[in-house]
Amino acid sequence: MKSTLKSIFRERAFFEPEDLICYSRDAVPCLEGIPDAAVQPKSGKELKKLIDAAQKEGWNLIPRGRGTGTFGGAVPVEGGIIVDFVRMNRIEEIHVNRHYVRVQPGCCIKKINDELAKKRLALPVVPWSSPGASIGGFVATNGVGLGSYKYGRIKQQVLDLTVITGNGDTLKLGSATEYTPGYNLCELFIGSEGTLGFITSILLSCINYQPHTVVSGFFKRFEDTLSCVADIASTNIVPHTMIYDDATTFNFVREVALGNPEAAIDTTMRNTGGYLLLAFEEVGEKEKDTLSTLFSLYGARLNVGGLSEGLWNNLSSFLPKVYQIGMISFEDTFIPVDCVYDVVVQCWEKADELSVRMFMGGYVASRRTLVLFPGMVVNERDTQEVERVKKAKDEIIKITLQHGGGISALGSDKVNYLSAYPERKKIMQQIKDIFDPYHIMNTGKLGVR
Repeated sequence: MKSTLKSIFRERAFFEPEDLICYSRDAVPCLEGIPDAAVQPKSGKELKKLIDAAQKEGWNLIPRGRGTGTFGGAVPVEGGIIVDFVRMNRIEEIHVNRHYVRVQPGCCIKKINDELAKKRLALPVVPWSSPGASIGGFVATNGVGLGSYKYGRIKQQVLDLTVITGNGDTLKLGSATEYTPGYNLCELFIGSEGTLGFITSILLSCINYQPHTVVSGFFKRFEDTLSCVADIASTNIVPHTMIYDDATTFNFVREVALGNPEAAIDTTMRNTGGYLLLAFEEVGEKEKDTLSTLFSLYGARLNVGGLSEGLWNNLSSFLPKVYQIGMISFEDTFIPVDCVYDVVVQCWEKADELSVRMFMGGYVASRRTLVLFPGMVVNERDTQEVERVKKAKDEIIKITLQHGGGISALGSDKVNYLSAYPERKKIMQQIKDIFDPYHIMNTGKLGVR
């Protein structure tokens, strides 16, 4: 292995434990695995050579962006070779009139938006972790995030992909015109979590850049916060982003912003209040009046700008700072808007039962669906606490499914999820066998080999 990888990647192949340890986990605790090696390709040509060698030797190839995932998608399960896309990070083309940008998968999302802003353009949807996340990982997990309420998932922004499959074929999927006949193979690779092949180029649609107007409201009970979310979703008001958090999360976000990232999580605050934060590209007085009326039904006052802008700016840097201290384990589920509080209460009850400190928050993905993003404090040196947190995460998924919800991505954290759907798992394996007949692409993820 060593000599082959050195011949392809030279000084960009790594084998020493001190180099590999940084690839052993993603952004959250509790999921770890050490790879046998790591490489940093610069081109599709190098990737094809790697695939050829892996087919002969049976190596497992694990694509990795910037490690901001929270479910183990880029974490080795049983050794294997990490394929780090950090050097495939170019913005290849920005077409202003056609409103698209072509990028390589390792490109930082914030870098893309910064360059687009110079041309008065922007990406419609970005993850919470966009200051550090790569676009390839966001596409490979079919992510949702800031902007999803108005613009949907990332798959709705991807116009075409260039991929190299596990059998070594280079495919261009999709079209800049958004219309291609036949099966939608482009969407098949979006959300495949690196199990079918490597994404080497991504064409994304853009929108005209507009500064956001941010409004907020503070509620005496978290239950009222969530009820107001459902009320807003039933109107014609369309914010770019709608975020909700309980009082515990608000306090923690504030402490992190003040430079106290290891502040205690005070879970006694959890239903003493909550807040809503809405960002608009365009908002008129009529929408503000409607929001003010809805907020007042729950004893809240609409705040425009000022404090709201401060909250928005704090949130954009919150997750990267939390990831750095590595003491929070997140779950990520989709909940029907009309039953989210029932889910939250049951999650709190399980957390209390398991002695897990949990705080609640998330964002609204659509009129029908909320993303629930509970965080759990965990000390990795406390093996009993680690096990309790893992159990809590399993319970959150069970509660979610019981209420007709779903989960965002599988990775290695939720690999057993598909065992409840044997027919779906069978079809997924058949699809993988077509594109990856040698079973070398991120084996063991998504419940397929």
